[in-house]
Amino acid sequence: MTLLGGTDMLDLSPDAVVFSGEGGRIAFEISDYERPGAPDYHDANWLTVSVSIAVGAFSGSFGASLGTYELVELLRQLRGGIDTLSGTVTFENMERDLLMRIEFGQRGEARISGEAKPNSSLQGSLTFAFETDQSYLSQAVEALSAVVRRFPVKTR
Repeated sequence: MTLLGGTDMLDLSPDAVVFSGEGGRIAFEISDYERPGAPDYHDANWLTVSVSIAVGAFSGSFGASLGTYELVELLRQLRGGIDTLSGTVTFENMERDLLMRIEFGQRGEARISGEAKPNSSLQGSLTFAFETDQSYLSQAVEALSAVVRRFPVKTR
């Protein structure tokens, strides 16, 4: 994936979820299930994901594993936040590579903040924050809904 000023989305796959706004962007690009034929449903629900972040002068990407159930929960919280324009959505994957908070304001504005710490790295992390609004977040909900349909939670 190519990041040009944090706004080039032409290289993203259809299975990408983008959270963007004023001066920042976070994208989850889902490749596939990590172990599609795993007999254990816990193992079968991991997705191979490339996470890219561009905020201000900083940009980078890293590989991560996200659970299908984590994305379903993110979608549930995000829909609730957009419906009420209040509250805070919190997302942290099980491996703690990414922590993201979306705090809603009453007029449709929101603030995305968090920390990327690939593979729980002791060598480096990125703390980020940028402003967004319900129109950008609604686009993220649409993309996340499509990803959840394409990669559903496997129950057995």
